[in-house]
Amino acid sequence: MSDSRPKWLPQEIAALSWPWEKFKEKFPGRSRVAWEHKRRRVAQDPLLPLEDQWRCPYYTKCEKIEGDVVVTGDWHIPFTDWELAGDVIRVGEFLGIKQLLIAGDLFDFEALSFFIPEDDEIPTLEVEFDLAGKAIDELHKWFTSIIMTKGNHERRILAKLSAKLEMSRFQKLFTNLSEDVVFSDYPYCLIDTPTGIWRATHPRNYSQVKLAVATRMADIHSTQNIINHHGHFAGGTLAKDGKRACIDNGCLADPHKVAYKQLNDTTHPEWNQGFGALKHGVWLARTVNPRLDVLGLMMGRYDAL
Repeated sequence: MSDSRPKWLPQEIAALSWPWEKFKEKFPGRSRVAWEHKRRRVAQDPLLPLEDQWRCPYYTKCEKIEGDVVVTGDWHIPFTDWELAGDVIRVGEFLGIKQLLIAGDLFDFEALSFFIPEDDEIPTLEVEFDLAGKAIDELHKWFTSIIMTKGNHERRILAKLSAKLEMSRFQKLFTNLSEDVVFSDYPYCLIDTPTGIWRATHPRNYSQVKLAVATRMADIHSTQNIINHHGHFAGGTLAKDGKRACIDNGCLADPHKVAYKQLNDTTHPEWNQGFGALKHGVWLARTVNPRLDVLGLMMGRYDAL
């Protein structure tokens, strides 16, 4: 992610006032073009040399997808609804889409949770890695490109390590696929379509109000459509400009398998299962709610209605 150009050393910058021949003799690794360029820049801006004291990385390299893609999130392995997950492949085949995005929380990592577990038996990391690897292998039989972004549950393992771990290295814990499968360090991905840029995101923010986070994200990213995850809601609306889409993309987790969801009575809204796809820049939803299940209708799931 960081700039790979050789950093200018303080002694080099201090010697920029020397004639070129003397400078070259002392610092043979620098070209005359680089020396002249640096001299001009320092003369124009005396604070510029401070940049070379510590070259900060630029975080501008999120994953980008062009064209049609199936978009999912919140699998929460091993608490996944595997029948609904199977529809991810069936939708890809039905629409002829070969790209898949998993927008955060592929894993649950309950064993690393900060909360007191309520399960009779907590799944181990080995179980989660094994299931995730098998799922990716099956998905890869149809999808030629699989991109995963980081969710709040993936951050659990980073928090336990108390250290930085690049997701490309983390990925090797559960799959040997490397060329066609990418695990991004970013919690979002940009999708370029005929109807504009779509930002598929797994933000830190959560709201009990459906679509609240998606619409706020649209206010911030004022030229992008938003596909939001983390809230486990399914639905859609328009941004304030009346033009861009704001989507809550459901989840692939089965709430009946999640102990803290079933063994507590709270005012938190019910989870909405589902996912969606972008085809020619048009959002198509696949949800367990027949009123929103556009893809289910297209695939003949409701012939009897």
